[in-house]
Amino acid sequence: MEERRNRLSPFSVVLIMVALSLVGLASLPRLNIQYTPMTEGRTVYVSYSYSNASAEIIESEATSKIEGVLAGIRNVTDISSTSRKGFGSVSVKFGKGTDMDAARFEVASAIRNVYPSLPADVSYPEISLSGGGRVSRISYLVKGGIPSREISKYVKEHVLSHLAAIPGVERSMWTVACHSNG
Repeated sequence: MEERRNRLSPFSVVLIMVALSLVGLASLPRLNIQYTPMTEGRTVYVSYSYSNASAEIIESEATSKIEGVLAGIRNVTDISSTSRKGFGSVSVKFGKGTDMDAARFEVASAIRNVYPSLPADVSYPEISLSGGGRVSRISYLVKGGIPSREISKYVKEHVLSHLAAIPGVERSMWTVACHSNG
């Protein structure tokens, strides 16, 4: 006896493929596509200011101490830093699978422990997590022929509130850096 198998004809296969392609095309607008994909951030940023200090002094008296205590935190894969005149920052990258809230807490604890050993003019370090989205920062230099106290007052009263009112701006802050021409 001849065994009969249920086989699809070539036309049926093509028809099924066309139907599946149409379903795929119809669902395309519902896909969430980003040119810069959002990934879970695994970096904690620590930034601080040190008024009137050179980059070398900030590096030796603040940045290196902060890097030293942060290097002892578990799951740290990379530490990098920047020291500029009046400002310093340290970024701490953690391994995959790290609980970033716990990592941020450990960074905050380490900063709290090292802060008393930093020079008195170093601001308390600000700690932030890298978000999954895009993080942008912008800096403005405000100069004028008037005392820095008056410039500071003007910026606080007239500029910061306008910057903070811009949609998408999380925070606006004012840092004073005095430069001498001598």
